Amino acid sequence: MELVYVYVSEHKILTEFGASFSSNYIVKLTNWNITILKKTATIDYYNGLNIKAIVGKNGSGKSSLLDFIEESCSPYTESRGFIIWYDSQSDEFIVHDVNRVLNEYSLEFCLDYKIID
Repeated sequence: MELVYVYVSEHKILTEFGASFSSNYIVKLTNWNITILKKTATIDYYNGLNIKAIVGKNGSGKSSLLDFIEESCSPYTESRGFIIWYDSQSDEFIVHDVNRVLNEYSLEFCLDYKIID
């Protein structure tokens, strides 16, 4: 699976924060709409190896973002947001809705998707 996008509504110092992790898809978050489009042209670096980095100044939220991804698997988290993955085997997006934040959005994806809690 490929991590496509992480949106944090509320978690520690992060509020209303989105981060894209895919070079294959464009994620647009506007006026309570989430749209995912397939990029028409991509450049393949490092012989197809998928490498991502989270960089920033001290205190900018790098660890909080990783902590949100980890805590999203816990049923006891009070954080809110969503994580979008692409599953190449089923050719669909898996959207992990953390504390039901997606009820506030309309979704327009270029592929099929399923939402999990």
